[in-house]
Amino acid sequence: MRETLNQELQPHIHFVGHATDPNFWIEAFNVGLLPTYFPGESLPNSVIEYLSLGKPVIATKIGGILEMLTFEDRQAGCTVDLTSTGVGNISQLAEAMTRYLDKPDLLEEHAELAKQAFKNFLSMNVLHAMKQYLQT
Repeated sequence: MRETLNQELQPHIHFVGHATDPNFWIEAFNVGLLPTYFPGESLPNSVIEYLSLGKPVIATKIGGILEMLTFEDRQAGCTVDLTSTGVGNISQLAEAMTRYLDKPDLLEEHAELAKQAFKNFLSMNVLHAMKQYLQT
């Protein structure tokens, strides 16, 4: 894979494998990517970790990912469709990444929304949401 990367891009892309301190790497990037096609990732911890550190997320429309990114009807990132073969739409993924490169204000806005969206996962907020759900 590395051999096929543009020489100009290679210093900016890191294949780290298993990391004992993922926050070190999350803090180093601007946007979290999760182009998963695994239906079991209905509430991925990595998205919560990205949000906790104020990182917008680009992910596939799997499980509850869209809801995880939503705060007050706004999204702290974007989702991409799955193709007919069941994998993330590469064109949409590239377009979303490019949009953040071209629009730093959007990146900043979504980073702030990410911090707000993370609040949905704080213990008291989760308990309150569960209580409301059970009362309906």
